[in-house]
Amino acid sequence: MRFLGVGIAATATDFLIFNLAIAGTGDPPAGRVLLANSFAFACGTFVGYMLNARLTFRARSDRGSLARYVIVATTGAALYNGAIIALIRVADPDGLIALNLIKLASVALSATWNFCGFAFFAFRDQRTQTQAATPHEARL
Repeated sequence: MRFLGVGIAATATDFLIFNLAIAGTGDPPAGRVLLANSFAFACGTFVGYMLNARLTFRARSDRGSLARYVIVATTGAALYNGAIIALIRVADPDGLIALNLIKLASVALSATWNFCGFAFFAFRDQRTQTQAATPHEARL
């Protein structure tokens, strides 16, 4: 439930910034949509990192977890943008509402990737890893 709440906050940040970045452009070219989406995704990712580290995974925020988080999120952004490009080509959206629907459909793929990557890579349980590396000490 915490991941869902954090995801909603991060996604709301992403959508807000995306819509502010393309506001008033009418029918923005695909390059502008991708630039706006990448910037908005980066802002949402930062919000997600801070909240996931503190609330969801209760992990220590350090350079290592941040680097792993950025790797997962960057791959997620590539999947996200790839899905947006594919859906724009297939659906040929007309207007802001259609673009937001495409963005919403694309976020499902990215969210699935991100949860798995964050849980098993970025915020892996350091105590469990330490115990696995030294099993005889864990039993004491």
